[in-house]
Amino acid sequence: MRKFIPTYWHAVMDYLLVFILLCGPFISEFHMVGTAATVSFVSGAAVGIISLITANEGGLIRMLPMHIHLWIDIGLGAFLIASPFVLGFSDALYSFHMLVGFFLIGLGLFTATHTKRHRPPVKID
Repeated sequence: MRKFIPTYWHAVMDYLLVFILLCGPFISEFHMVGTAATVSFVSGAAVGIISLITANEGGLIRMLPMHIHLWIDIGLGAFLIASPFVLGFSDALYSFHMLVGFFLIGLGLFTATHTKRHRPPVKID
């Protein structure tokens, strides 16, 4: 499978996903559906914590290998897709969780596992 998403773009998309998952219940107006909002908040916090400790350009602590981060993304995406049906809020909404879940699975499947090492710019006198 071709891995065409570089790790630095994955890091940017992770932090955008944190914003979307934490603000989604208020933007999409499902903050009144307690379970759906809780799943969104907990998932956003999980993506944020995992992004902070991943060994890529966006990580601050950089202790979690990128390939483990990608497996966690796939698992969390599958959980988000299943959560409306398993946790019983599919009658109220399910599209937000499913879209974010499929996006996370796509990120997990199509992101490269190795960070690119950029050379510093060459100084020309």
